[in-house]
Amino acid sequence: MRLFLGIFLFAFISFGQELSGDELLEKAIVFHDPNGNWETFKASFQVRMKTPNSQERTSDIQIDLPREEFVLDSASTVWLPHSERQL
Repeated sequence: MRLFLGIFLFAFISFGQELSGDELLEKAIVFHDPNGNWETFKASFQVRMKTPNSQERTSDIQIDLPREEFVLDSASTVWLPHSERQL
């Protein structure tokens, strides 16, 4: 029985599907976002983080993908759209 299981496992691993990183990413997007909502995603939400020996930390997050904006309030970090960035 162990020999059969070993041969089966070896065959399964040896002949498994190989994907490039881009192919894997595309399959993951299709699986998790079949209706293509990510491209137009716009939302605001709050995250509360608890850590031992610290106070609870609350972060307000705003994401607007069409405008390429991400705002994280608790850290005063703001990512601007490419058109507004200064290098």
